[in-house]
Amino acid sequence: MFLGIHLLCVRPLFELAQGIPLLKAINAMEPAVPWFWWTILVIMAACSVLSIAAGALLFARRKPSTVKIVHLALWLAGPIAGAVMLAVTLWARNLPLTSLLDTSAPATFLRSMLAATGWTLYLAFSSHVKVRYGAGRPAGD
Repeated sequence: MFLGIHLLCVRPLFELAQGIPLLKAINAMEPAVPWFWWTILVIMAACSVLSIAAGALLFARRKPSTVKIVHLALWLAGPIAGAVMLAVTLWARNLPLTSLLDTSAPATFLRSMLAATGWTLYLAFSSHVKVRYGAGRPAGD
């Protein structure tokens, strides 16, 4: 239940709260590079849509494939999207990889990895998830 609410509501609101200041900062720093702003916006919007869809599926669809989709959403909209945004930022601003060490990026990425790993383990080993979504039963959903 908590994961569904988190994916459906909390995570998209967090993306919005973090994304608006980030996009304003990008626009102020790099007004001549509009593709950079649009790339970050598209990644953040895709993460929000993926998160909302996964959260809605947790409440609406009780099949083993739901758990697989949530796994995918956790990793794509979390650490993978974060790594892509960092790579785009480094490339757009022509920065060395070591410049990330002076920012909050390593801690943010680690937090994202820990959250995705924790939820992945919960979804994989929870008896509640196995009962509710039929994870582990033969394919046929």
